[in-house]
Amino acid sequence: MENKTRLMIVEDELEEQNAFVEYLRGQEEIDLVGITGSAAEALKWNGRYRPDVVILDLELGEGEGCGLDLAPALAAPEQPHNPYVIVTTKVTDKNTQAYLHNYVGYIYEKRLQNYGPEQVIGTVKRMGRFLRGRRLRQQSGGPSVMPCPGEEESFEERLLDEIFRELECMGLRRGLMAAQCTAWATLYHYQYKGDGKQLFTKDLYPNVGKQVGCKWHSVEHNIRNAIKIAWMPANFEQTGIRFPHLVKASGAIPTNAQFLDAFVARLRERH
Repeated sequence: MENKTRLMIVEDELEEQNAFVEYLRGQEEIDLVGITGSAAEALKWNGRYRPDVVILDLELGEGEGCGLDLAPALAAPEQPHNPYVIVTTKVTDKNTQAYLHNYVGYIYEKRLQNYGPEQVIGTVKRMGRFLRGRRLRQQSGGPSVMPCPGEEESFEERLLDEIFRELECMGLRRGLMAAQCTAWATLYHYQYKGDGKQLFTKDLYPNVGKQVGCKWHSVEHNIRNAIKIAWMPANFEQTGIRFPHLVKASGAIPTNAQFLDAFVARLRERH
């Protein structure tokens, strides 16, 4: 079970519950630890089963609790366990989605034509290695990536964890899609051996999108948001320590390419 991704689904519509259960048949890398339509039960199960990821329907039925309240509850420091949360919703209001991004890793809009269990579970599967590593970090109480039993920690895993820790110092929690996109983009940039001019125009955003489960233009937008968060007054000091040549008196923020170039240069100085 340690090599499987533990999944909990919070969905009150029976038809959607059945669709997820049916699709998960034969998906050996995922362990469905619970499926419920109740926010209260989900909180109870979170402490008991400690899922790596929760798929949360934002619009739970009347009397079942509110997904909008459950998302921050699952992320609360007093919780015995903080899972990675993927929200599914019919809500397209930008203010609501901006609020949710403080507490969840990804948002799937149900109105999209290709929405369904295959799309959502596909994201969970692509993130499996990261999610299991996240679980082991929480169990150990430390920030370092821990290898799965019988596996050695790879340089890539150590480097990715280092990148995430740097981002956290600049106000970007690991669960945020902005942090996910920026971390994987930095790693890919670090490893890239091709023509540097093609990196941003052709290769980087699509490859990161495949890794985290979103469109290439969303990757670009999320990295931009990450830079804006790093340049907020509350995070400005830590950002300046790491990238003093990028910090301008005018407060102007760097481009995505400038930030990633500087991040990779910082990594190369260490390695």
